[in-house]
Amino acid sequence: MVHSNNVSKSFVSIVILLIYTQFTFAAVDIPLVQLSSNVPVEPNIMFVLDDSSSMRYTVTPSKSQYQTDSYFFANTTLLNSERYSISRLFCGDKSPMGVSIQNWLQETESSDFCRRNHDKAGRLELLKLAQLDWRVFSADYDLTRYDPNRTYKPWSGYSDLDFHNVKYYPQSSNSQILDMGTLDFSYTVWKDTAGWTPPLSQANLNQIPNGVVDIWDDFDQYYFTEDEVAITSTSFAPHPNIVDCRPDTRLDSRQEVLRCFNGSETSSTQWNNRWGRTLEEEQTNIANWFGYHRERRQTLAGLVGQIMEDHPSFRYGLTSFNSVHGEQLIPSDANYDKTSQNQAILDVAILNPANTRTSTRKGLGRALQHFRDTDPATRPIIEACQQNFAFILSDGFEIERK
Repeated sequence: MVHSNNVSKSFVSIVILLIYTQFTFAAVDIPLVQLSSNVPVEPNIMFVLDDSSSMRYTVTPSKSQYQTDSYFFANTTLLNSERYSISRLFCGDKSPMGVSIQNWLQETESSDFCRRNHDKAGRLELLKLAQLDWRVFSADYDLTRYDPNRTYKPWSGYSDLDFHNVKYYPQSSNSQILDMGTLDFSYTVWKDTAGWTPPLSQANLNQIPNGVVDIWDDFDQYYFTEDEVAITSTSFAPHPNIVDCRPDTRLDSRQEVLRCFNGSETSSTQWNNRWGRTLEEEQTNIANWFGYHRERRQTLAGLVGQIMEDHPSFRYGLTSFNSVHGEQLIPSDANYDKTSQNQAILDVAILNPANTRTSTRKGLGRALQHFRDTDPATRPIIEACQQNFAFILSDGFEIERK
């Protein structure tokens, strides 16, 4: 075959995966098998990895949901963005950044989530917030939260984690070990049972499902302590409130919310193989989420590993938006060691520093320069008609100063 140096023909597609709306996936079905159809050589795929600071975030609110204060203060119908906004019921006139990172390490617990320029919340703080707004632990509201409807897999080459012996960062030999059974871990399952008639206010509540996670929707909350589970089911019969029934956070916030929206609770300790799993299997699934999918960058690493595992014959490389440290270019050798190359790529994706800006075009430009390389010793394109793709893996669009 004749080598092709015409990048405009060989660089046939750019696949952009903006995973903001599907962040909780444990597996993504991407029909890549079509890329190898009717071509003389396997395609080149260059991963372009987002290494911006937001990839460390553990909170990803669904953009279709409303802030807590939209329910308790009239005419405050603001959409969530990248953080979980702290209610004025807790912070008064203060203007905190909101929560973008949950820190599970007990020794770093903070006691004041209303501080300015502070976007981290400790485990106890999130538990306090959840008493006022149960949605904070729901995967329908926060896309990075644990979702029991999904099966969370380890990264390629890694093993299932132990619920009572979870590495905070599984890739690190000296990572801190946590026992999930002692962390008051819980998750919430939303049921769309109510809604509101525009404009949003407590005066316009109704019991018509609306596709939005409302605080007065029914929900089940699962609490895990050691090897036991407690399940609380909450039902609401909301009715229009003429006056805002703002909960008094000096009292029991959960009881105040029940009072506000005419709610009631029932409890159970029977697991009964929910989600098609035994309780032990559920604990393993939770541990895998915590170790391998808790942060956005961990989810990206899982996706990179999954694609390479599903299509091991493709020719892969990896670069980042900003850093070139650890960059893995696609080899020019047609018979290179793909197992070693793919493992090196996964290792770089796992160690994503996530400490800079979202410079998408910079990373894409680096990938394009690689595909333009015509040096026989370093060029990735080794055959005419070979397909070449850049996969941009990111949580959002480029941030420009201008």
